[in-house]
Amino acid sequence: MLQADREADLVREMREIGVDPAGIALMAPKGRHRTLRLEGLSPWQANLLKQEMLSLGGEAAVHRGAIDCSATMTAALLMGTEKHFRSLQVKLQSQPPAMKRIGEEVRAALEDYDRRRFPLTLGSRQLELGDRTFIMGIVNVSPDSFYDGGRHFSTERAVAHGLRLAQEGADLLDVGGESSRPGAEPVPLEEEKARVLPVIEELAARCDVPVSVDTYKADVAKAALEAGAVMVNDISGLRFDSRMAGVVAGAGAAVIVMHMQGEPGTMQDSPEYGNVMGEIVEEIGVMVEKAIEGGVGRDRILVDPGIGFGKKLEHNLHLLRHLSELRVFGRPIVVGPSRKAFIGAVSDLPPEERLEGTIAAVCHCVAAGAEVVRVHDVKAVRRAVQVADAICREGQ
Repeated sequence: MLQADREADLVREMREIGVDPAGIALMAPKGRHRTLRLEGLSPWQANLLKQEMLSLGGEAAVHRGAIDCSATMTAALLMGTEKHFRSLQVKLQSQPPAMKRIGEEVRAALEDYDRRRFPLTLGSRQLELGDRTFIMGIVNVSPDSFYDGGRHFSTERAVAHGLRLAQEGADLLDVGGESSRPGAEPVPLEEEKARVLPVIEELAARCDVPVSVDTYKADVAKAALEAGAVMVNDISGLRFDSRMAGVVAGAGAAVIVMHMQGEPGTMQDSPEYGNVMGEIVEEIGVMVEKAIEGGVGRDRILVDPGIGFGKKLEHNLHLLRHLSELRVFGRPIVVGPSRKAFIGAVSDLPPEERLEGTIAAVCHCVAAGAEVVRVHDVKAVRRAVQVADAICREGQ
């Protein structure tokens, strides 16, 4: 039995058995299976989609009440090869406008899902995300972070830590002055600035690694970008401060929009989901559009599913299993599993003993298509990621 669901794998296998190049181009789309979920369809839309997919040799699953219209709305799972979906898009072009729009959504989703290269401008640097997994090193300048709170609280210690992470192979440095651990109290604006700005200024001046600021406050972000940061890591996904998108756009910076249910102080009280990935994907989609509407270029947006932010153990594990679904945005995926509580729940270990669990989670993220992993332990993770990349990214 051959597992070859990537185009590069299929092409290589066909070349090895001597298939004619024209035949390879014709058959490769037939060997790549896709499953696409569409939300918010009326019964007639769902039935028409099902009819068209079945006529092409694909499959479609819809709510049992769609046939007799007893269900007012339904989702649909479309299943088929890349060729089936291409043919579906053509057929939908001759349908009413509402179905044409669905056809365009299908085209865009599949195109974005298959994207593997992401040029990213960060200040004067041009990064090429996709060829390998990038490592974002965590520089906490706060006394109460869940793992390293207080270790690097002074400017001198934080700068030394950031420089050490850069030497160990960090591709990015993320500087934060407010803990986002469950139950954390907000830090006053001026206090947060006092913590992060000197560190960002020093790191930007003393190393070549791009610096990100971890904040959801537009005023902190603005000052940090002026101090030398080139990216904003907003755990609220632009929800907490309506000015954030404008600040990022005005500075020509990049932004990571992260999913979080609730807010740090209460997010772990009772998080609930009807459809974990469905809701996360939908809400991140809103964040991406909000960033674009605020003037941020689409090529400067990264997405983060927010492990541990308003999510129980089962939510985090489900999210990781289905991480590749975030590829529908066609934007780089950032994941931060480092030493988090879900690892402790699985291994029954405290934060200081969760390195091996972190590495396991990181390697899974690499296999699922993450472009950036945010971690405390750059040296160890870098070594593991080099091997994971060699296994998972060949031929992409």
